[in-house]
Amino acid sequence: MLSLATFPKFLLFDRLLIQNKIFLIAQKVKENSMSIELFKGKVYFQNREALEFDYTKLSLGFLSVNGKILCRGKISEISYSFLGSIETKFRDFSCTPFVKKVNGRIELSDGIYGRVKLEGFKTELALLDEINLNFKGQTFTGSVKYLGMELKGQGRITLNRKNFLMSKVDGEFKGNGVRIKVQGTLNNLRVYMK
Repeated sequence: MLSLATFPKFLLFDRLLIQNKIFLIAQKVKENSMSIELFKGKVYFQNREALEFDYTKLSLGFLSVNGKILCRGKISEISYSFLGSIETKFRDFSCTPFVKKVNGRIELSDGIYGRVKLEGFKTELALLDEINLNFKGQTFTGSVKYLGMELKGQGRITLNRKNFLMSKVDGEFKGNGVRIKVQGTLNNLRVYMK
């Protein structure tokens, strides 16, 4: 019988990602007994580049996969539990084409919890200077800075436990006669300005 130490772990990680339509390309892959190391790579989601990295280490834990991502000298962390939760920690993360910088911690379990700050968020319609969100399970509150204005708002998240990326979002931010509506799923979020 093939032991976990000799099983090609990259195939396991790759399959887990592909199930969620996430594709990973790395220049070099090094497998260790309970982890894999990836050097100089990119992650694609829905046929678009989602992030790039200089180095990533994915380790198998007890009922979990833990990852550390190094990009431009900054480390971010992600932990995926096979019991159904995901935890992310970002510190000045700047390796995605649609956000200049990300800071915060988010946990997805029976709801979404934590805080996140996005600077320089690019939408199809405009560049939002800053987004601050506070997640409280099935709801969120926050603010959006756009063209010198600060819009405040809130919204709801309907979680899809089988596929977090298919969770539905419906929120609205208002201020100074401007309204920004956010609707869709996490993997297909739409931003409307009125």
